[in-house]
Amino acid sequence: MAGYIYLPVPTQEMLGFAKDWQVGQRAQGFVPYEILKNYEAGWRKGFVRGIGRGVLRGLSAQDKLFVLCHGRAGGSGEIGAERGAKRAKSAGDHWVGGVMKSYTPAGLALAMKKEELLKSFIDLRMFVCGSAVVPTGQAQSFAERYALEMGALGYKHLWVTGYLGSVRTNYAPRALGRGDGVTPTAHKGVEVRATGRVERAANHTLVFNSIPAVAPPVDPAV
Repeated sequence: MAGYIYLPVPTQEMLGFAKDWQVGQRAQGFVPYEILKNYEAGWRKGFVRGIGRGVLRGLSAQDKLFVLCHGRAGGSGEIGAERGAKRAKSAGDHWVGGVMKSYTPAGLALAMKKEELLKSFIDLRMFVCGSAVVPTGQAQSFAERYALEMGALGYKHLWVTGYLGSVRTNYAPRALGRGDGVTPTAHKGVEVRATGRVERAANHTLVFNSIPAVAPPVDPAV
């Protein structure tokens, strides 16, 4: 079993987040996840898919796949990233300009099918801000809607993990869920909306199945 980070919109900003993730994994002594990305836009992207060279074609059903994109902490109807954005000269990791490329749950499901994700795939993590949070005025979170869209496309074994807050790809000691102190090791994080504390990502998830009648696992490991 191997782990991968998939960039649906492979901008320089998203690539930077993914590389920060790899740095953290190496520092912890882990084999870093491979970054999977296609062309950002244009005819080459469609051509590669058309000749059966989808970027997800090499994954096995037992692998672990993280989808990395921008979302909203309060829940999103769409996720994406800004193509052509440039890093601002001001302090901080701030990007400006560019044109937003976004995906609805149905659009992302179709794109990943075109990228040749196996129908038997199981473990997908939607590492996107608010991916498990239901947006105002909607009935389901992005992660749940995406899982159902994948089920409609024939993905009958898929578990989709969503996150309950703003995600952090960098590894650092994170706040404990209660009381003072931090985790003894470094982890990815989620900023908890109610407290503003950044805690271990694995502690703030919900899991959805592409077939709703199937119960989710008790403890999704992240």
